[in-house]
Amino acid sequence: QWISPIVTGDGPPPIHSFTLTPVTNNTAVMFGGDTDNGWSSKLHIISFSMTSVDVLEVPNPGGLVQWPKGGAAHSSVLITTDSVPHLLVVGGSPAYDVWLLDINKKVWKELVSIIS
Repeated sequence: QWISPIVTGDGPPPIHSFTLTPVTNNTAVMFGGDTDNGWSSKLHIISFSMTSVDVLEVPNPGGLVQWPKGGAAHSSVLITTDSVPHLLVVGGSPAYDVWLLDINKKVWKELVSIIS
């Protein structure tokens, strides 16, 4: 049976071609995508229940910190090692690279860089 609950809280930004990867029963990681302003490199942690949604944008600290460039149409998967969840992001457009995100620390590491 389909239901349409009344949900309060934030909605994700207008975007398409992103990945949304479940982390727990009530959280997910949203990364990248395509917007009216071009490719996004934004990272969002989304917490939700049956009646509420909370979208937290994780800011890119800039400087020498590694952070993926904007892209869309990539793939992602949750990998948990030693009880630490990681997001593996592969491919996409315009760069076909591979990144690993430590979800708890919000730290990216570039594994492979292949720019077309």
